[in-house]
Amino acid sequence: YSIESNAIYCYVCRIFGNGNSEDTFVKIGFNNWKKLSGSKGKGSKSKLQLHGSSNYHLVCLAKWSAFKQTKKSCSVHTSLETANREQISINREYLKILIDIVLYLSKQGLAFRGHDEKELATNQEEQLALCVRYTNHFQVFERFFGFINVSENQNPQSLTSAIVCFLKKNNLHNVPIIPQSYDGASVMSGEAKSLFNTLEAVYVHFAMPTTNYKFIEIKKKLKIKNKSITRIGDTRWSCRYHNCKIVMENYPALIEVLTEEIEDNNDRDVAQAKGILSLLQEPGFVVHLFILYEVLLVVNILSNRLQEKTATLGQAAQIIHSVINSLKDYRNDVKFLIIWNQINEFAKKHQVSIDKPIIGLGSKRKRVESTRLSNFYVTSSTSAEQENSQETNEAFWRIKYFAVLDSVIENLVRRFSKQSLELAHSVDNFFLLDFKESKLFINHYKDLFQIDTETLMAEITVAKNAFQTTYQNQLLGVAYTLPIRSATCERSFSAMRRIKTWLRSTMIQERFTNLSIIHIE
Repeated sequence: YSIESNAIYCYVCRIFGNGNSEDTFVKIGFNNWKKLSGSKGKGSKSKLQLHGSSNYHLVCLAKWSAFKQTKKSCSVHTSLETANREQISINREYLKILIDIVLYLSKQGLAFRGHDEKELATNQEEQLALCVRYTNHFQVFERFFGFINVSENQNPQSLTSAIVCFLKKNNLHNVPIIPQSYDGASVMSGEAKSLFNTLEAVYVHFAMPTTNYKFIEIKKKLKIKNKSITRIGDTRWSCRYHNCKIVMENYPALIEVLTEEIEDNNDRDVAQAKGILSLLQEPGFVVHLFILYEVLLVVNILSNRLQEKTATLGQAAQIIHSVINSLKDYRNDVKFLIIWNQINEFAKKHQVSIDKPIIGLGSKRKRVESTRLSNFYVTSSTSAEQENSQETNEAFWRIKYFAVLDSVIENLVRRFSKQSLELAHSVDNFFLLDFKESKLFINHYKDLFQIDTETLMAEITVAKNAFQTTYQNQLLGVAYTLPIRSATCERSFSAMRRIKTWLRSTMIQERFTNLSIIHIE
């Protein structure tokens, strides 16, 4: 009510109304007091009742109620901000749950449900594992970096291009790559030196698989067939060592099981059991079992040492020298006599013959020495075949023993070149701050890092005489970075089969690599 105009107004319509409002209760004011309470008819309504039930008044009343509510709580903008923050918090909780699920499934190698993953889908992709070795404050790290799809071609040029593209994609193409290490595949060890020259580095091939492939060639030359307890790869020589040991320790049980299988004659495996039993009882198998056990016992030490992440290049060279020298020490009659006595005891205990095989039965006629030479002293070889009937079993198997050792030693010396071992020793001497004995290593990398040898020699002298901590120098980081094996890459392939199963074979390469990093690292 306004005293000045002697009229009444609608508070909510004046404050929250707009231009379409009723002028009587907003601008002019209502002062017709006769009609204030309405007419005398029962169905008639007063002016105030009509205004109070109008849509315009109800809308303004709702605005007034909302305004009073904001006074109690907050403004509309603040309410929207609060609701937005609550939604963000809820979304973050959802994201945390999803991230936890992804991490758990990835670490455990479990499958994600996908719309394009089919049971019948097969994948014949060829994958190349890439790992990096680096130092941080002189601590050595080896990390899995990802898988590269090389299905289109596996020649050296294609592999080089794939590696370079992968490094560029991850912004590593400008980082100097000091050494490279590959497995024993011929595509790597044969032409890698010439085709990977864009990654200027020393091709250090201290990868045990290459040596293992050489052992396979040795076995083929000696006509020694694989006789294993479990199905294993050709390069897992630690498993072969353990299998040789298992066969020697469980030889009676193996014979008994095979004999029972043959006597029962219940299934189609009888023929295979007869063949295996015959091989186990052959003299050549028993003798070569003991010979290979002694050789693999030494090689297994080298294999295990080269697979350690903390092993350095100098340590690898030292263990290689030790293994080669140990095998050379085995090449004498004394060592063979020890093994021969063990073979004799084993043969007597298990009633196995170790007689030398009879040579010449069923073959073509032998060329004998001409009788015209009987009265002469022959100083050169002829085409005649010598009779070996007088040769003892011990002498016959001694020749086989020496042949195995010679082949192993020859291939080890050929695989680990003199230049690589000298560089490895030079690296080891650099750790000891021996400038004179580490010149080969320094001269190899001084141009790459623009190092002044005279300044370096002075720094080494000061560090050797004054400092008790490790010498801080770029070359020291290089020395730590030099790899000795590719076991980290090989271990990643063991995880690959858990990640990319038959039901997940249509997984795209990027997703596969990302899941592999989470699972492996």
